[in-house]
Amino acid sequence: VIRVWGLDNGEYITDITPESNCKLFNLELVHTHVWVACSKGKILSINPQSKKVHRVTPSDKKEGDVRCLIAVEDFNSSKHNLVLAGDTNGNIKIWRYKIKSPHKAEKLVHTIQLYTPIECFVVAKQSIWVGSFENIYVLDSRNFDKVAQWKAHDGLINDLVVCESKVWSCSYDMKTKVWDIHVHFHDKDHSCIKSLQAHTSRVCCLTKLNNKFILSGSFDTSVIVYDAANLQVIQELKSHKDGVRCIISPKSNFVWSGSMQRDGTIVIYEKI
Repeated sequence: VIRVWGLDNGEYITDITPESNCKLFNLELVHTHVWVACSKGKILSINPQSKKVHRVTPSDKKEGDVRCLIAVEDFNSSKHNLVLAGDTNGNIKIWRYKIKSPHKAEKLVHTIQLYTPIECFVVAKQSIWVGSFENIYVLDSRNFDKVAQWKAHDGLINDLVVCESKVWSCSYDMKTKVWDIHVHFHDKDHSCIKSLQAHTSRVCCLTKLNNKFILSGSFDTSVIVYDAANLQVIQELKSHKDGVRCIISPKSNFVWSGSMQRDGTIVIYEKI
């Protein structure tokens, strides 16, 4: 079930049930629709107004679960854009869709095989950073050539976020790391700016607030707030009774965090 909440007041609006017997992993806003990453290679799109569900790709038992989606610009067309879909079989599939028809994919234009589960994406200037098991891969966003890769963590990389000239990553290894956004172009060692271990269990998610703060959520039930400029911990928030699985900042000065099933709550924080 996808549950819809009011952004201004946090009040419950409605539920949307895309399909039965379908696991949902990730949501991505694609113009006026929301694309949903599902199990067995399936991608759905939803019109939030009408709640109508379209199937972007068919289900296939041979395909891996689609774990992450990201919408990017198509530099070769003014009428189309692209969505990248990463799955547990190590495939990144690139789908083209018409901007006027974001509810369906027009064509599969390219598949990249990285031979490792794909867990997250982030766009960083003219590149796309890909988080997988231990490694970060960097793709050129104009032609999707792989321009760099390196071992970044000792476990699955769960999330990536960009803030100013830095990329932050978090992992099952309990660490949050900070990278120079340009490092992969000139530094063969890919040395990170800083490695942080403020959590006592795996770090599940990251978000940024007003380009001044980074927040991380962890299986240890806490949310850590970092100063994005000096990379220091400035606050620990303990409002959940189970692991924090996701965290977003949908509007200025507000952060939403969602916890796992033993808690099952959403907490809204306001910066004062």
